[in-house]
Amino acid sequence: MSQITRNVSRVLVLATVLGLSASASAAEYLVKYRSSSAIQMFSNNNLMKITDVHEAGSYMKVDISEKNKVAAMVQLVTDPNVESITKNVRLHTFEAPVDPTALKDQWAIAKVQAEKAWQRAGNKGSKSVLLAVIDTGVDYKHKSLASNMVPGFDYVQNDNDPMDITGSQNPGHGTHCAGIVAGNGLQDGGIIGLSPELSMMPIRFLDQNGSGDLNNGIKSIDFAIEKGVQIISASWGAEIPRKDAQLLIDAVARAEKAGIIFVVAAANSGKDNDKAEFYPT
Repeated sequence: MSQITRNVSRVLVLATVLGLSASASAAEYLVKYRSSSAIQMFSNNNLMKITDVHEAGSYMKVDISEKNKVAAMVQLVTDPNVESITKNVRLHTFEAPVDPTALKDQWAIAKVQAEKAWQRAGNKGSKSVLLAVIDTGVDYKHKSLASNMVPGFDYVQNDNDPMDITGSQNPGHGTHCAGIVAGNGLQDGGIIGLSPELSMMPIRFLDQNGSGDLNNGIKSIDFAIEKGVQIISASWGAEIPRKDAQLLIDAVARAEKAGIIFVVAAANSGKDNDKAEFYPT
């Protein structure tokens, strides 16, 4: 098989996988490159627009218009500097429906025998431990959380204010997760977390609708690595094939290499994770 034939075959397969068609709308893709020279090559490209470059993950985010999709994909697939092309899919918070009649006050603390753990450890955590909550942000002014907060980042607005902004689809998911981990229990009637003495960094990439894109999810992980966190809490993801999640898997691997404990939700759909692919779960 000639190189031309192989390239044509790759383009046809890619067109099927990425759903390219004349009626498809413009979309974003994450292009992983083997050499940084690829960035310069595509910077003056009239078939696609580079909107972000993430050096830690060796990929760039490109926007491809409807009319240029096929031509742009042909160019990407046949370029030796390009390793992979991934849709910039949406990631979402993992939430289960709550049955108020089935809940009891602070039942989880007793269930996991947290008090026994505190007694054995001789403490309820340590400010020297830095944990990142990557989510919808955190209400860092909340009296049950403020004492444990350290500065973080917001990839939705690209600023230093990762406040948890609520909406019809986000009742405060990140704040909820933060309370489970490190509610200080100092307020009258306040919730105590499993580690009420902790340093917690909120990183926001999920918006008020509880969703964010793959690109910002990966950048949030690398931000946490850069800041030297020891634990990452990630209660979000998507039901997608492994090939579409590879860049996210690579980011989790970078965290593992840095010695970070990466804690994920097992999703809340009730599906069998041995059969349904949820990432980063």
